[in-house]
Amino acid sequence: MTAEDSPYVVRLAGTTEDQIAAQRLRYAVFVDELGGSGPMVDHAARLERDAFDPYFDHLVLVDRRRDPLGLDHVVGVYRVMPLDRRAAAQRFYSETEYDLTPLLASGRRLLELGRSCVDRNHRGGSAMFLPMDLVAPECLDRKAAMAATPALIKAYLRLGGFVGDGAFVDHAFNTTDVCLVMDTGLMSARHREFYLRKSRAA
Repeated sequence: MTAEDSPYVVRLAGTTEDQIAAQRLRYAVFVDELGGSGPMVDHAARLERDAFDPYFDHLVLVDRRRDPLGLDHVVGVYRVMPLDRRAAAQRFYSETEYDLTPLLASGRRLLELGRSCVDRNHRGGSAMFLPMDLVAPECLDRKAAMAATPALIKAYLRLGGFVGDGAFVDHAFNTTDVCLVMDTGLMSARHREFYLRKSRAA
């Protein structure tokens, strides 16, 4: 199946419908499935959002078979913030949980990734792998995540990543968070060439 034949497309959210659908998917996963909440969560509209949203781009996985006006066309989300937006946001979201001083002082280009989720009906199939071509894999199915966590961490490590010290208990989200840092400069030549080939083909 070619990219043109696939019912899925990965893009940056570019419309109001994309943004609302992304927040609606986040609600379905983080609130309905994981039991999370937060001061800006809109339960009436079923939208999971926070004060950082205006500073993030949403990388969305769209099912082209669904009507955007139904606000359910986004079936996967990754929230991304480049370093140049941190000043406007005053901090990265992860700075509410971790001391990132060494990273910020490193002079490296930084990109924060978070709020990753995939619609429960699209996990395990080809849809799971499309966002993973652009960012690190994440799985929010509770049982699958528990079983696959070591493999996911190994994947980050193989790509040059490492796990920060400690963990943060996020009571509002009903999760335990770890800080995974991926240094693309430490990627092997084989992995780097793989992603360069994919970007050239895109």
